[in-house]
Amino acid sequence: MSTRQHKTSPTPRTQQMYTLIEKYFSSGSTQKQFCQQESIPLSTFTYWLRHYRRSNQNSDQKSAEFIPLGFTSTRNIPVLSQPTCAVEYPNGVLVRLFGSVDVQLISRLVNLQEV
Repeated sequence: MSTRQHKTSPTPRTQQMYTLIEKYFSSGSTQKQFCQQESIPLSTFTYWLRHYRRSNQNSDQKSAEFIPLGFTSTRNIPVLSQPTCAVEYPNGVLVRLFGSVDVQLISRLVNLQEV
């Protein structure tokens, strides 16, 4: 078949990969670490990650803009062994912050202002 058809329901492979991508989002791992843990090639993962993001953007009919966040405190967040905060940009850049993090810094990262 030479023309593309719009599918109304995802294939089992798409469902499997989207579930894996959602697992990655909550893992706190880098893409490389996650792929090693799950025994999948990084190239396969990045292909499906792009597909996932495009699909979610199209289904929501929204642009790739951030939703403004409000903060109720200017206190520093307590130090934890896991990343205190992670900001992932639409282009795939992931910023993980460890330790005591100033809430204003997080706000600036989310709003894409110069830090």
